[in-house]
Amino acid sequence: MKKLFAFALVCCTVFLSEALARPGKFVWTLGGQWEFRQQDSTEWWPAIVPGTVHRDLLRAGRIPDPYFGTNESRLGWIDSVAWIYRCRFDASAELLSRRNIELVLDGLDTYATVSLNGVELLTADNMFRQWSVAVKSVLREKKNELLIRFKPAILVARQQAEKTGIVIPGEDRIYARKAAYHFGWDWGARFIGCGVYGPVHLDAWDDFQYEATRFTIERLDSAVAVVNFTTEVQVAVPGRYHLRVTGGKGSESVYEVWSDLNAGKQQLSVSGRMEQPRLWWPNRSGGHPLYPFRITVSDSRGDAVEDSLLVGLRSIRLLQDVDSVGSAFTVVVNDRPLFMKGANIIPPDHFSTISDDSSWVALVRLANETGMNMLRVWGGGIYPPNAFYNACDSLGILVWQDFMFACSMVPLDDEFRKNVEQEAIGQVRRLRNHPSLALWCGNNESDEGWNNWGWQRQYGYTPEDSMRVKAAYDCLFHDVLPGVVKSNDDRPYHPSSPATGWGRSAAYRVGDVHYWGVWWGHAPFATYEDHYGRFVSEYGFQGLPCMATIREFAGSEVLDASKGALAAHQKHPTGYQTITEYMKARYRDPKDIQSYAHVSQLLQADALVTAIDAHRGAMPLCMGSLYWQLNDTWPVVSWSTVDHTGRKKAAHWAVTEAFSTVRLLPRVDGQRLEVRVVNDSATDLLLRMELTLIDFHGNIRWSEVAAADAKSSAVSRVYSSNLAPVLRFMDTCDAMLRIRLVSHDEVISQRDVFFTSPRNLKLYRPAMSIKVIPGPVGAQYIELRSSVLALGVELSVDGDPFWFEENYFTLLPKENYRIRIVERPGKTFDSTRLRFRSLVDTY
Repeated sequence: MKKLFAFALVCCTVFLSEALARPGKFVWTLGGQWEFRQQDSTEWWPAIVPGTVHRDLLRAGRIPDPYFGTNESRLGWIDSVAWIYRCRFDASAELLSRRNIELVLDGLDTYATVSLNGVELLTADNMFRQWSVAVKSVLREKKNELLIRFKPAILVARQQAEKTGIVIPGEDRIYARKAAYHFGWDWGARFIGCGVYGPVHLDAWDDFQYEATRFTIERLDSAVAVVNFTTEVQVAVPGRYHLRVTGGKGSESVYEVWSDLNAGKQQLSVSGRMEQPRLWWPNRSGGHPLYPFRITVSDSRGDAVEDSLLVGLRSIRLLQDVDSVGSAFTVVVNDRPLFMKGANIIPPDHFSTISDDSSWVALVRLANETGMNMLRVWGGGIYPPNAFYNACDSLGILVWQDFMFACSMVPLDDEFRKNVEQEAIGQVRRLRNHPSLALWCGNNESDEGWNNWGWQRQYGYTPEDSMRVKAAYDCLFHDVLPGVVKSNDDRPYHPSSPATGWGRSAAYRVGDVHYWGVWWGHAPFATYEDHYGRFVSEYGFQGLPCMATIREFAGSEVLDASKGALAAHQKHPTGYQTITEYMKARYRDPKDIQSYAHVSQLLQADALVTAIDAHRGAMPLCMGSLYWQLNDTWPVVSWSTVDHTGRKKAAHWAVTEAFSTVRLLPRVDGQRLEVRVVNDSATDLLLRMELTLIDFHGNIRWSEVAAADAKSSAVSRVYSSNLAPVLRFMDTCDAMLRIRLVSHDEVISQRDVFFTSPRNLKLYRPAMSIKVIPGPVGAQYIELRSSVLALGVELSVDGDPFWFEENYFTLLPKENYRIRIVERPGKTFDSTRLRFRSLVDTY
């Protein structure tokens, strides 16, 4: 059976590798043969670090694939037992000769006791913190043994909950500083687990240790940037120290300073000017130039430590001025208000580690290609690895960064707050130099839950209980976290997303909103048009993955949404019922499960396009549209537009068009047509608009060409007409209006307008011509031609739509349509297995 997990082959030779060696400091990664076992067993199995216990058990052949079929329900025992990880290694004489040696653990999930050579070193209780401890006195040259003992997070959390005396919203999981989604979500499995999910290394140094450098911009305009570098060092031997910063555009700039430093944590700071700076802009608003700088700290003896920084020059702020409606919520970059287009992301795999760089970077590339300029890192997951933010810097994707809290209140004790404060300090210091980082947000939906979800009644709180719980919440999110951000960064801080629940009128006047009237509230898609608020940071609709993905997690079983794999991989309590309810209102009943999956994707696309058009059409009142959600943590039926395998759903192709820089916004009210154009570019555009009315056999019944004047960063009304005279002699169930916006003979936006819902359309079964034709440089194309209109066209090979540069499209009658075949490593395209499906084939 094909595994749904994919793991790299790893050499199991025992070694202590030198990951980074520099004069003045050595960093050694413990990258050799790790082993693990269940606490009450004596049998050791090979492990890979960074990793997770589920990955290691699967690799050792001790469990079945967690993602396949209904296996999730068979693996809960893993979460209730203790696990031990072990690494044996030798240390070089050179390492041991250093005056200071620290063991550094970048990620322990979650409750762990660490010992070296029988000496207990530290106890960890936070997945999101880096842990370090001095080991010079414990380390030896030969036969070192590092042991990490993990307690079951669910049992520890339960014990802590019992001490509180009242139930806190979020219940047991809130006590564990651990990814909330591990405990299960309405799109995610419940695999709580544990593991060494970050690298483990030994840091060795003598007189001083480099800690970090903070980069700030003191002044920025088109002529000059005044920048500052503040470097922190841990000084063991007081003396005279030198900070030298080199880099910049063209000939290298040099900024340097000498300072006398005492023992302990100290700072060196230097400022400099950069002439004619190139500004960093988000995706499709300009370039994303990054300036490399080299940081060198040395002492009077010449011992030196070097680091490097890639920085972007840009200003960013969150405009929240009071206006006639309420108050704005606008991201302003380089003094220009920008409309945010993007999505919420969750970890790319349930068992993600902070070293799974490629899967995180793939999300950023996907966002860039889709025309997004912002991703929201949701607070129920994990803080992404550095590679994610590096990719965002390079590709112009702004990051809305939640702290890791979601849909809950918080424990009441001071120790919890102190733990979170250290977590926040570490994460803010790690991420603050990235130009892509736009804002910090305290939590996801906790304020909304407290004010709108009836927690007080649900848990039987007295007025005193409510005061205690709310006071703990306020202390953390209105005091501790904003204090950490203010002390360590210059980004804006937003206490909770959304600012107000979608059921209250204030949600559409102030702050950001999560609009769930569609889906949770069962409101029709049309309600998106007047429920947009100032910034919509969540909204969405579910769609099934394609049949290739379903077969990978369901195998050959007979597919039934009420049982088996399809039931196990739908986590929303009324998921299929809600999809079906909306489907019946817009589409004809699908004939089988394959057709149901196909139509669900078209339905999801309808929902997201309706929402995005409403948000963009309300600019500048509304200045952001981040849909829920871009990706999945495992193969599942969810709100994602790209499934766990990377296959794009129909909605993702639709969103790519909806986020285009220039977008047509047509609206039919009765038989009156209104057309607006939203133009996110910095330039006014004078465009040609072509309108063509056809029947479903391709007969042109009316056409017109008009000018469209699209103002910069605005929504412009460009056309208005009563179509009654041209529709009078047509069957509106057999009619479509295609509108194209043309600039210099290039179509930059295209929309198809129908005059009734898809269930009422008189679609005909097409006679199709499909050819595979060669293109330049070895490329291959599919060329299609249909006798009649074909909607929602999906091309696939054995149910897999991954092969094509475009999919889920509208095919006009009697027109040749060409799509490039995407090369896939290790696979050959087989045209004999090519399949064509459109909406008419689903009933």
